[in-house]
Amino acid sequence: YLNWSWNLLHGDAGWSYMPTHSTIRGDGMALIARPVIGIVMDRLYLTIALTVFTVAVTWVLAVPIGIYSAVRHNSIGDYTFTFFGFMGLAVPDFLLGLLLMYLAFAYFDQSVGGLFSGDFRDAPWSLARLWDLLKHLWIPAVVLGTSGTASLIRVLRNNLLDELRKPYVVTARSKGLSGWRTVL
Repeated sequence: YLNWSWNLLHGDAGWSYMPTHSTIRGDGMALIARPVIGIVMDRLYLTIALTVFTVAVTWVLAVPIGIYSAVRHNSIGDYTFTFFGFMGLAVPDFLLGLLLMYLAFAYFDQSVGGLFSGDFRDAPWSLARLWDLLKHLWIPAVVLGTSGTASLIRVLRNNLLDELRKPYVVTARSKGLSGWRTVL
């Protein structure tokens, strides 16, 4: 273990031996050896893509909703977004994931077994494979970003409400500055 740990510190995580059916050995199994770093790097790119997409969805949804909720404080829209925000915090991610997977399969005829369809799972990268990834990326992005979006909406709304009540904003509005220019 110490030898492996020392090698890991120097960028060598060792080899992964995956059994595969073959007639090379008498038992019908063969081992395919691949460097562990290569396996991790293959999956790291998709993890980074999912993270970036989730953060983008979170911020694209949360910023306008947070601004709207602060500017239209105590309106029907504010109460509606507040309700859905609390629902986003309360619903467990696994339940939301199962619900979205069912809806995607039943109503959008989408395969839900991973980030790619069966046709593109082992295909080389192309625009068609990228499009297939984007079609499948929305489910995990929504599931992972729901609670973050709800939290960010609450934080943005409350911080903007605090700022809109400060004396310099009240003075600017009393001198005729419009509401949206005040927010900007």
